[in-house]
Amino acid sequence: MNPQPRLCVVVLPALPESVPLLRRIVRYEAARWLLPEDAGEALQLVVSELAGNVVLHSGSPYVALFVRVDEDALTVKVRDGGSWEGGSGGGAREDGECCGRGLDLVGAVASRFTLVRGSCGTEAVAELDLGPSGPVSPAVPKRRASEEHLALSISV
Repeated sequence: MNPQPRLCVVVLPALPESVPLLRRIVRYEAARWLLPEDAGEALQLVVSELAGNVVLHSGSPYVALFVRVDEDALTVKVRDGGSWEGGSGGGAREDGECCGRGLDLVGAVASRFTLVRGSCGTEAVAELDLGPSGPVSPAVPKRRASEEHLALSISV
């Protein structure tokens, strides 16, 4: 028998103080769901980076977070209603720049990552594998090899 998926859905104003609040919420949920420590830390990183991008670059009035834990995967979706004009493109950054590597970090932690931009906003989806034993096992999320490149799916 497969365990029921665990869900967390939060919608907050796209304000700087919303990012640490979302991080605290997913930290709490990860502990409540008995996720391994590494999975909880990866979840917090992914949420911080994706929500931070919404706040800094999207112009959206809100940031929506959806987290789902299945038998062997942790899925994080972050949506916004912004336009991202002149915002973070997720491309290669110069070594001298102080920021701009957040999506690269998400791609390095996630097993799969997509970013879809449309006329009604953006949806970023990161999936972390939890292993065949499920989220309560001592398994840690699988990390992508460093030579893999971040794949972005962009739609207009």
